[in-house]
Amino acid sequence: MGARFVEEDGMSHRRRPTIADRTIDGILGDFPELRDIDHVIDAAGEEAFGMCGELMRLTEDMYNGKADDDALMRMDTAGMLRPDLVALWSRWRQCRHVYRFDKGLSEALSETKSPEDMPTDALRRLPYPVSFVEARLPYGTVGCDTLWMRGFFVWAEDDAVVIVSVFDDRLASLSIFTDGKTLGEAVDKVVWADRMAWRNYGGLKSEEEQRESVRSTFMPIIAHLLYIVSENSEQEVVYRPSGRANPRKASPSTIHEVGTRIGRRLGQARVRYVGVGSDGSSGSSVRPHVRSAHWHHYWTGSMSEPESRRLVVRWLEPIFVNAGGRETETVVHEAS
Repeated sequence: MGARFVEEDGMSHRRRPTIADRTIDGILGDFPELRDIDHVIDAAGEEAFGMCGELMRLTEDMYNGKADDDALMRMDTAGMLRPDLVALWSRWRQCRHVYRFDKGLSEALSETKSPEDMPTDALRRLPYPVSFVEARLPYGTVGCDTLWMRGFFVWAEDDAVVIVSVFDDRLASLSIFTDGKTLGEAVDKVVWADRMAWRNYGGLKSEEEQRESVRSTFMPIIAHLLYIVSENSEQEVVYRPSGRANPRKASPSTIHEVGTRIGRRLGQARVRYVGVGSDGSSGSSVRPHVRSAHWHHYWTGSMSEPESRRLVVRWLEPIFVNAGGRETETVVHEAS
């Protein structure tokens, strides 16, 4: 993937502290002891660094009535130190990368049919120990209102991907287990855990409503992660902090802008498509319509040499056909 490094001068709108930077500052303000990360890890026990996956398992066991008193005590003690924040800060202080998604691309990714059969190996290919995905995504509902996240931190454990979602006034942590074969299986595990929680707390949702609720939250998150690791993704490094940067005025994070050109192209094609209507008034023999976006994946390498095998992921964008009387061409930019 190509990258163009832009100097700080004249790029104030890109180098300002990001949502991720401000969130981290807020966390350190609430938990100043996190700054001494080695002391915190020692105080929480040696498992604190990788506690997020264990917390998820303990939660599942608790829902299923299998968690013993010692396990619950461990979870409670670690929870006082927010092990998800310990893991987040221990990574973020060494590696800060923000992926800022174009709004049009983000919406198109969220609307793309879920790649249920894609191997979970795709989520194990995240390029950095931790990243922040800056995108406005739905996160369930409260009453009749949709709850929106401003973005999420993400990193991979041995058999899970940990998500820390950022809202205006709070954080929410969750895990997507990658020990199964497909992404569909991974999300089904989350559906099961969520259903157990609702059952224990007297939830009245039907199984189908529960499944739809979880998938409408998780699949857009997964789609954005898949785009980051896809072979044909459009992303560009537009800012990298220098050692001279003042963290109070400039972002201490490397900023990747994702999908700027493709988002603009999608928006222009959508305007042309809406402009001709859906009644074929353009006079074309083929009614204007949209060929939906979809995911494509395949393996490369020799079957006899497992270490050479590699999963290739691609997102094929929607094509607006006969918008304005002719098919709108999709231009694919191959990144070196």
